[in-house]
Formats: sequence, C-alpha cells, structure tokens
Amino acid sequence: MNNKEDYWRPMSRALIAILAAFSLVACGNGSQQPTGKKAQHDGAPQAPKTPPVLTAQVSLSPLFESGQGWGVGYAKAKAQGEGRGVVVGPGTDNSNVFAQQFSVRPDEPFKIIARASSVGKPKAMGRFQINWLDADSKFISTSIQPFEVAQEEKTFEAYVTAPPGATTGTLYVVPAGKEDVVRYTEMKVLGESARAKPGTVPETKAIVPVSPPVSQGAPLAKAVAASNSFPKPPNLTPLDGSGRSLTVAESQYYFYHAAKAMQRRAKERGMDFIMYVMPDYNISRLMPAINQLRAEGIKVLAYEPQGNWKSGVDESWYWQKADSHWTEAAVRLTADEILGMWKTQAVANRPFSAELQAAYSNGFPQKTPQ
Repeated sequence: MNNKEDYWRPMSRALIAILAAFSLVACGNGSQQPTGKKAQHDGAPQAPKTPPVLTAQVSLSPLFESGQGWGVGYAKAKAQGEGRGVVVGPGTDNSNVFAQQFSVRPDEPFKIIARASSVGKPKAMGRFQINWLDADSKFISTSIQPFEVAQEEKTFEAYVTAPPGATTGTLYVVPAGKEDVVRYTEMKVLGESARAKPGTVPETKAIVPVSPPVSQGAPLAKAVAASNSFPKPPNLTPLDGSGRSLTVAESQYYFYHAAKAMQRRAKERGMDFIMYVMPDYNISRLMPAINQLRAEGIKVLAYEPQGNWKSGVDESWYWQKADSHWTEAAVRLTADEILGMWKTQAVANRPFSAELQAAYSNGFPQKTPQ
C-alpha cells in the first residue's frame, strides 16, 4: 500500500461526504445553515413502513433452557449464568460466545428479541448479530444492531432482512465490546413461518465484517432497530439561521434524514457514498443515528467515544496543535479507512485504538492492522 495513487484512483467512482459532527449537534451553529429560505421538501423521506407481523418461532431454546440448537460455547455460558440464562464475554472472542443456525430465504424478514442485563458494571453493550451464508456456506454479510444494557434486565428487539442469495442465518449470543460482559435470559428469532430444526455451529467466533482485512468485503445487511426510525420531533426547529441550538432529537433527525437523502442521490447517479463524521466531543449524541444508518447498509466513517477518548480518538494525535487541521498521521488513517470501506463495501471503520495510532504515526503500515 505504498503507492499513493492506489489510494485515490478509485475515488473518481466514489462519493465521500465529509461532515463535521458539530454541524448538526448541540453546539449547532445555525449561522452555518442557509438563511431566508424554507427547507425544501422534495425528496424528503417517506414515513417508515410498518414492520411485518412475525410470530412463528424460528430459533430453538430461546430461553436457554437447553443446549438444543446452540453450538460450542453454550455449556460454558450456561454455567457462568448460574441458573439465570447465560453470561457471555468479556469480548466477542471469548470461548463462552455461541450461536445457532437456521434456514432462510432471500429477502425474508425476521424479528429478533433479547432480554439482557449487564454483569459486573452498571452498563455494558450487547448486540443482535446474524451472519448470512449462501448455499455453499460462504459468508455474504452480517446484520448487527448494538444496544446498551444496565443491571436491570430489559427487552430489546430488532428487524432484519436476509440478503439476496442467503440460505442460512447464524444467530449469535455475544457482547458488543472488548470489555463488555452481558447476561442474556432470552434470544430468539421470529419469522413468517416455522422451519426445520436449525443446525449447530462448530465455530462460534462472532465474525464482524466491518473492518478490512477481517471483513472480506461484507456490508451489513438491512436491519431496522425497533422504535428507532427518528421521526420528526414536535416543534421541530427549522434550519433557518436563527442560531438556536438543536435538541438531541432534532440533531439525530436532521442528521439521519440528511444522510439518507444524500445516499439516495448518490445511488441515483451510480455513485458510492461514504459519510465521514469528523471526531468531535458531541459525537455521542449522533451515535444512535450513525448505528441506524449502518444497520441499513449506509457506510459511515465515525468514531464512537470510548474511555477517555470523548471524541472517539486521541485528539492530541488526530488534530494539529496550531490549528483545526488534521495531522499527517490522521490523514493517513482516514485514507486507509475510506479506501478499505470502498473496496470491501463495509459500512463501518475500525474503532480507534492505540495500535492504529502507532501503526499510522510514521507512515502507511506495511500490513493493515486489524
């Protein structure tokens, strides 16, 4: 990857939307918006469709009452659950992560339901994950929807659709982050009709195709989180240059629907679309909208806050100290992320890490870090 032309030659076929997070968040400076004109309504997104009624149980042992249908890892997770479901983590590579398979038809809708709580900490991140395979058991894509869990158990749900060519779905019981430990007392898939006994899964490592080279080019399949379509907030503040700061709901509404509109226009022109949300301390309020866009198959390069990195990155490494420009190292990292997402059609970049920081500090790495 030392040939710089290799990075930018493909970009003539790709549309990259670079947006600073603060342009649509609480610090929302209305002066950046057009003045004297009302918002145009042509191309405005239509009201979301009502989710299909799905009541037939597809998966087996949804309450973890037995290991039927579940693969390797179930026994360990069950033992750690101590009678209250199963406990998985910390991390997605833990040996207590497990899964089961079920047959699907292309474009078939499903509903996933989970009951979960955090273990050891006040909060943690769980997630829905179904990997889709074709008739030759080759990986196609994955549907992922993260959700935050607390010590008090709650129920979560999401709707997903099998992608074209899919014949098998692999449902995972897995936490979302490296440090997360989650207790699940239910994980089930509902569909339009019941089906034959699912197969067990010998290899249950929760493959997440969102970063090169691990992703092997797989985008997220269509997935719509329950009750999270970002409807128009009441008394919505128009973007008229008034200077009034936007509420969280307004920020998410404008961001989500603007991204959807840009993606549609890019698609109409036969162009690819990658939205880049520059690191900013307000990024946390946009993450629900970003996760929803990714779940719907829209590519978004953005860094989720983690630990002391409130912007999702080490700001002293990412930004120039003298002005608001990126450092050379940050430009190299961004170039690799954009190229990787375009080449693999992944919908998300790699999370920022100390390893990535070190790899890009003095040049492009010889081998792309995972």
